[in-house]
Order: sequence, then C-alpha cells, then structure tokens
Amino acid sequence: QGLKFGSRCVRQISLLAMAARVVVLALRVGPTLAQASPSAPAAALRRLATAARKSGSRPKFGPALGAIASKAARETGDGRHDPVFWAELCKELYTRLREQSPQNITLTLSALARLRIRDDELLDHIASSLSESWLRNFNAQDISLLCGSYAKLAHTSPRLFQLCASELLWKLPDAEPQELALVAGACAKVRVYDATLFRHLAALCTRRLDEFGARHVVNVLHAFASVDAPAPDLVRLLTSRLNSEGVVGELEDVGVAQACFAISREAPRQPDLLDEAFRPLLNKLARRFIVIAREAGRPSEARHIAALAGACLDLGALSRPLIQFLSAQLSVPKEGAAAGRRPVLLDIFEAAATLRASIDAAASAGVGGSVGHLPKEAVALEETMHSVLAELVASAASATSSLSARDAESRRLLAWDGALGAWLGDGWTLKLRPKLIRSSAPKLPHASAGRLSAAPGQKPLGRDPAGRSNPPL
Repeated sequence: QGLKFGSRCVRQISLLAMAARVVVLALRVGPTLAQASPSAPAAALRRLATAARKSGSRPKFGPALGAIASKAARETGDGRHDPVFWAELCKELYTRLREQSPQNITLTLSALARLRIRDDELLDHIASSLSESWLRNFNAQDISLLCGSYAKLAHTSPRLFQLCASELLWKLPDAEPQELALVAGACAKVRVYDATLFRHLAALCTRRLDEFGARHVVNVLHAFASVDAPAPDLVRLLTSRLNSEGVVGELEDVGVAQACFAISREAPRQPDLLDEAFRPLLNKLARRFIVIAREAGRPSEARHIAALAGACLDLGALSRPLIQFLSAQLSVPKEGAAAGRRPVLLDIFEAAATLRASIDAAASAGVGGSVGHLPKEAVALEETMHSVLAELVASAASATSSLSARDAESRRLLAWDGALGAWLGDGWTLKLRPKLIRSSAPKLPHASAGRLSAAPGQKPLGRDPAGRSNPPL
C-alpha cells in the first residue's frame, strides 16, 4: 500500500509539473492565441508545439545518443569530423549523464576515442560521477569499452579504474575474449595494476585460450609484460599459441611490434623458454614484419622498427641482412606538425641507436664482419642520429610540456649516453648533450651494455654456455 501511495504521489507531481510547463508556454504564446480564430484551434496547437520545441525542454539526441555517436564515428573518415556536432553531443552527455544508460555512456566514449576527440572536462565529470552502485548496472562489455576509451584517450583516472577493477571481478566470466584483451590492454596502457584483477584475467585467458585470435593473444601478452604481472604459465601458453602454424601470419605491424616488446621483457624472467619458444617466435615475427613492410610499399614506423631491433638485440638473435633491411626502412620525415613531430623524432633516434648497437653486437659475435670494420649502415645510422638530435636541439621542448614529459625525454636519451659518446664523439659530448639532457640527471650506462647482460646466476642471453654465438635469424 505504501508503494502504491508513493507511485500515485509521483504521478500527481509529474502531472502538476507538466501542467505548469503548459501554462508557462501558453503565457509565452499568449498574443498568438489571443489573435487566433476560434475556428482554427489546430493552428494554435501547432504554434504551441513549435514554441515547446524551441524552448529546449527536450534533449536533442535522447535515448539514441550512443547509437548516433557510434554511427557518426564509423562514417567519419581520415580524422575529419564536425566539431559542432560532437560539441553538442558531448554537452548533452555531460548535462544529462544521470539520464543515460550504461550503453549510451560507453558507446559515446568509444566513438570519441575512435576519433581521438578528448574532452577532459567530460571525462573528469564521468569519472567522478560513476559510483560503485552505478557500475553494477554495467555489463562486462560496457566496462571494457569504458576502460578502453579512457586508455585510448590517455586520460588516467585511478579512482575509475579501481572501481572498474572491483566490479570486473564479478563480471569477467561473462566477458568475450576481445573484452578480456581490451581490459588487460587498457590497464597496462594507463599503468594501473591490480594484482587480483590480473590473476583473474590470467586464469580466464588460460581457460579460454582456444577462443582467442592472434591479435587478442598478442594484446594479452603485451599487457602482462608491460605491467610485469607474474604469470609464467600464461606466458608459456600464449607464446606456444603464437608459435603455432599460421598464427603470426594474421598479425599486422602493430601486433608484431607488441609481441617483440613482450618477449623482450619476458626473456630475462623465463630463460628456460629462450630456445624453446622466444627465439623461434622472434624468427617468425621478423619474417612477418618483412612481408608487411614489402606489401605496404612505404617505410615502417620507427617505433615498430625499434621494437623488433630491440628484441633481436636482447635475445642475441643477430642477423646482418635483417639489420640492413631495417636500416633501409628508417627515414626522417621532412614534414609534420611541430607538436607531434618531437615524439616521432625520439622514436627514430631510438630505432637508429638500437640498430647501431646491433651492428656492434653482431661484429663482436662474428656475424657479418670484424670488429674493426664498420659497415656502411653504421655510418648512415650515426648520421641519422646526429641529424635527429640536432633537430631536437633546434626545436626545443615546448614551454607547455610538463616537467615529467621533459624528464622522460631526458631519460630516453640518457640511456644511450655512453654509446653516443663512442659513436658521435665530441659532437654529442660537447655540443648536443648539454642542451638535451638536464644537468641534474644521473649518468647511466648506455642501453646496449644492459641489453646483453644477464641476471645473477643466469647465462647471458646472447651466448650459449660453450661461448658460441647463438644462431642468427
């Protein structure tokens, strides 16, 4: 009886509010109604409806907000989008967030992430508004899209990800393989590691590995390697799956680079898988990368080249033909936006430095020439590094860049400090280094020295116990 009484009260209040709105609108169009002929009531009602629409009492997109956003994102190509349309859509989601279904919220965020439209105010509002009780209405797909959108837009929100991690423990068993991979990848990208969540992810991925495609296998492997999540059994199963016939052939260049990064991180932790799984897989990944580069007919991205070259250097799988191929793929673009060019230049430097260190390692191992003879690729790579560093000096870091971003840039360069001194001589030590590396930064050994070293009690990754160099790719 109490519930019935309450519902009747709610209905009465709604009717009173509607009547008040009609009275207000009638007062607004009073002169029009006074002039209207009694024989034309339909015209007066149409004028009243028009006034109601113009008053803004109804949302523009309504319950179809998420579907409209998804369709618009699919139909938008080459990154071109209508800023007015998306501004109105973001405004409605912001002002009417409490009225939206979980699907509307997540589909809209996914569409914004797909077009790289980052509205920090909207993202902060959603992250602060969502609560533990509200997230209970989200299913596994909704939460995976929510985390994936925030990660793709590089908008960190530890509170939101912690709430999602707690809720996912109940809903992960209902998730599809792509949703499991998306959750793992999103958490790794924003550097949010929840040990309980990753244990559940490892158990579910192990149980349902046969349902995973090549891309999802790589995403999970890359995510666990990025956050250093301890899952040796899962890593063994994932690498075994990638080593299966034809699986690597399904990967694109991004997947190849992610797999190279993952096995490079996992090799020191699981040296028993080095010859059994990691090196055979790296051989297949290198061949796949070459096929993709030749089919594309354009230079590969520098960050992908750096990932493959770094994995080969870390695992001691040195091949002069591969070094020559990757060196030929590396080029400095002549045009580009100033804001987005600096990270690209740093990626080019990283790739060139890794390839140059690979040449030294190959010469020391007796692969493709003696130590005293530098191939022409070494000279070309040194010139590339010098030109990139000179451009970094000429285009100083933006004043709007955060201190952490500038420190991260200094650390990337400082990792190669010793090697750059040997390769570029005074050009680095006296001219470039003082302008690129913060004076307070500590001096570190160059990256090539640490890549081939082994952990205490382990054999070096680049050689077998007998001292022979590992077979090249």
